[in-house]
Amino acid sequence: MSRHISASLFRNYNSKLNLIYSYFGSTHRISTSLPNLSSLQRLSSTTAPDNIQVSKYVQPFINRPVDEILSGIVDKTLSGSESVSVLKALRLHTLFKGASSECFTSDLRFKILCEAFEKNCTSLKPVLLVSGLRSLLEVGVPSDSSCVVSAEESILNNIYQFSAFNIIGCLYFHHKYMETDLQKEVVIKLVSQLEKRFYEISSSDVLMLVHILHLFDKAFQKQLEQKIIELMAFLDVSELCKLVNILTEKSNRNIFILNSVAFYLRQKTEKPNLKEIIDLFYAFKKMNFFDPALFAYLLNWLESEISSIKQVSLITGLLTACGHMRWRHTGILDKCGEWIRNHFDACKPRDFVAYILTVAALDYNSSQVQVILEKTVPILSIEKELSPEVTLNLAWSLGVLNYLSKELLLKILSPKFYKQIIEPSDSRVNLTNHLKLLNLKGILKKNYPECVFGCELHLEPVKPPESSDVQNCRQHVIKILNILIPKKCLAVNQVSDTGVFIDAEFVLNENKKPLPIQAFGTASKELKPVPINSKRFALLVMFQKDYTHWSPGLTGVNMLAINLLRDAGYAVIIVSYDELSRKKTDVEKVKYLSEKFTLKKYPEKFLNT
Repeated sequence: MSRHISASLFRNYNSKLNLIYSYFGSTHRISTSLPNLSSLQRLSSTTAPDNIQVSKYVQPFINRPVDEILSGIVDKTLSGSESVSVLKALRLHTLFKGASSECFTSDLRFKILCEAFEKNCTSLKPVLLVSGLRSLLEVGVPSDSSCVVSAEESILNNIYQFSAFNIIGCLYFHHKYMETDLQKEVVIKLVSQLEKRFYEISSSDVLMLVHILHLFDKAFQKQLEQKIIELMAFLDVSELCKLVNILTEKSNRNIFILNSVAFYLRQKTEKPNLKEIIDLFYAFKKMNFFDPALFAYLLNWLESEISSIKQVSLITGLLTACGHMRWRHTGILDKCGEWIRNHFDACKPRDFVAYILTVAALDYNSSQVQVILEKTVPILSIEKELSPEVTLNLAWSLGVLNYLSKELLLKILSPKFYKQIIEPSDSRVNLTNHLKLLNLKGILKKNYPECVFGCELHLEPVKPPESSDVQNCRQHVIKILNILIPKKCLAVNQVSDTGVFIDAEFVLNENKKPLPIQAFGTASKELKPVPINSKRFALLVMFQKDYTHWSPGLTGVNMLAINLLRDAGYAVIIVSYDELSRKKTDVEKVKYLSEKFTLKKYPEKFLNT
């Protein structure tokens, strides 16, 4: 069954998902904000696509200049259907050619066209009436003009003849035009009428219906959502992908619809194309929706297709999508790396940057990664077109991969460079850059200690903001830890001078006995030497978002945090909150924590309790 989409709906699919600043991982430990380098996968909206539904009367006008579209209007008497066809042709022209409607709305021929439409409003079929009104409003005809008023009055007078398809099609655009009392009345009546025509809703209505769910009360919304799920079996793969994009555009994280989409995508024998898969991953990332079965299904299929890909932008998009989803699919990463090696001359600096940022975000370092770094880093080091933001991300990622040169590191930490990236108006970006600079200074201390005293970077350590739920989880771990470690021996919520957040730090002597922490300093203050055979511990609580999928492990940002702490003399203890929370009693939780740092004896009072 062939299905069609409206012109503006097509435009929305391909232009509204501009996720300029998506994020690899979480803001725990070190912020991982990285720019989305893969906005290259969106379809072009400059040419009307094949599946835009146009009548045989409109087809001759597609991609024609305005003057040609309006030619002949003065010399003939237009019928109602002909006036609608010409209006639609003008609307499509402004939509896909980027032409301004001002070039024809003052034209005498356009006024004749509007009069012809107005004259025939009462006799037009609902589908033509809706199409004509939409064209008038979207090319900028005033809401109080006689032709618009006539069309809206005709809708009210004939609303009982409107099918569910006509109602949804009209609401799709008309809810954006509520300037007059008449227009508000039209929308109210259409919403009411759809409830009476609910039984008529079909699969061809689903995509536009998802766009307007917010217009209905909660009770009817639930009915419509259930109807959408029922009809989903009749949608093809492309429509299912578009459905996800619409939900993202509308910020509608309906978990029941998303789960159904994921289910049906796995059931279809047809596979989405690579562009659709990349868009799916970005959409799911934005809505914080994760379906491991679907992702594994899509990426396993893609692995064998990579060698046949011709466009480097698709490789870049796939890599970036894997980074966004924290999907450490070694097969995909290896195949993409192999593709880059085989098509090295076709790649641009941004493609190399995307590869480096992705493997760093996923903490993936193989012999092939090393070969690509050897070939690309010299090119990128002399690249003048990289923005300061991208240069910082590149340097930070090379730091994660332990491939950061002294020259680039010193460039990043020079006042001339870093001052321009810690003063953006966006506080989130500012914090991200702030933390990354601290991380890089930590790398400087370890790799080039002779340069530390000449470094002019002086930033105060800061903790990234977190939700109350995450904070409560951290406090729960500290509460259990207090049973093992007295409060005077424990420092909590510390941020090191290298920008790493520590949930708790403490010192144990050679007998595994906690020592008062104040005597030896903390990460937030100056560290002092601990006694011989004693050890300073840093406990980090990790959540699901701190781990990669498919090939489980900590993300690159967290591995860098661990390495920076180890370089500072800490023994790092990783506590998985998911593992800890599965322990049913406090006794089991205490045992779990004690085994992390081989503290085998529990406090006597706790055992008595």
